[in-house]
Amino acid sequence: MPGGKNTDRNQETGTGIVKRMSQILRVQKWQIAFVMNCNLRCAYCYTSHGRFDGPAGVMGRRQQQLLLEILRKTEEPVFLEFGTGETFLAFDEFLAFIDAFQAARPDYAGKDSVSVTTNGTLLDHGKIEKLVQRGVSVVFSIDGNKLVHRTQRKDVNGKTHHRKILSNYDHYLSCIKAAGIVQNTTVVSVLTGGNSLADVENFWKERGGKLYSVTLEWPQNTGEKALKEFQGLQNRYLADLENLANEKARQYNVLSFLDDFSGPMELFEGWRNLFLDRKKQCCGPLRNFFAVNSFGDIYPCELLMDDPRFLLGTLEEGIHIDLYEKVSRIIHDFEKKERRYLENGAAVSTCFVQLFPLFQTEQGRQYGSFFTKVNHIIRNSYEELCS
Repeated sequence: MPGGKNTDRNQETGTGIVKRMSQILRVQKWQIAFVMNCNLRCAYCYTSHGRFDGPAGVMGRRQQQLLLEILRKTEEPVFLEFGTGETFLAFDEFLAFIDAFQAARPDYAGKDSVSVTTNGTLLDHGKIEKLVQRGVSVVFSIDGNKLVHRTQRKDVNGKTHHRKILSNYDHYLSCIKAAGIVQNTTVVSVLTGGNSLADVENFWKERGGKLYSVTLEWPQNTGEKALKEFQGLQNRYLADLENLANEKARQYNVLSFLDDFSGPMELFEGWRNLFLDRKKQCCGPLRNFFAVNSFGDIYPCELLMDDPRFLLGTLEEGIHIDLYEKVSRIIHDFEKKERRYLENGAAVSTCFVQLFPLFQTEQGRQYGSFFTKVNHIIRNSYEELCS
């Protein structure tokens, strides 16, 4: 059986395998761990440098062909999101896969989309131009200034490559501008005890940046100390978000923010969802997307690739229907519980994978209120924006 560390699935489930290909073909988004390895050793990395404590890997030709066949048969525009490990460790293989993907779907040229999240260290100007020529969106992981980056993002030799990353980032921006490409988010930053939302805002404002996305460093365990530190990080984020939201509500109006907004993507999306009267809920694993690793193992989400409870099957064999239904029940039960944190309609979506572990303990449940507080800040600032 192909795959990584999760192997004997028949014994594990006690049932046969059903090729539920319709469940695969209907999704429009795939999260792809094309490379399960990384050249950096970020202190906060939840993927153990792309490998989830398993073997390093690059998606082989057989797994690529199986995935391409599914994509070829999907009769809707699809979104491919590459991440988990550092995809550009296998730049040529990735480029060949994208060429094959686009050749297999000529009717969807200009409708399909491809995005790669990268640390930016392995790119150069020539590679960036090849990506832009193929319409591949690149999202750079940059946590802020050189001091913050040096603390959090180092390679195996202790180097940070901050200057090179920013050079690549600037060249990418100039390339997409010259090509007339509009890309909402081009940077994602991780908040730890060493930086803050205000720090990230100031850094990108000084560089003339527009939209950036921010994620909080998630606790490695649900122990009392880790959760207390995480609550402190959440509180600093909430204070900064409230200040930024109020400041930007005075800076923009209800129409101008759609075209000119600069700042955290989470705030922009919240305002936009309220403007369009969209109510966001759980991010939608199984409903909206699947994830696949370089060994061909299928999961509901890339963040669950190290959890055997959420293994669904393989590209080779299809989905195990009993596992699919079990995971569906887990997600459905979670969504029912989380609704109390999203009363009155949420302005921002919640992440099932991040919240799920916290719902397992009474102590952890209180941290779900973080999303309610984020929504209140966004809703209150939106009312000011409209006034």
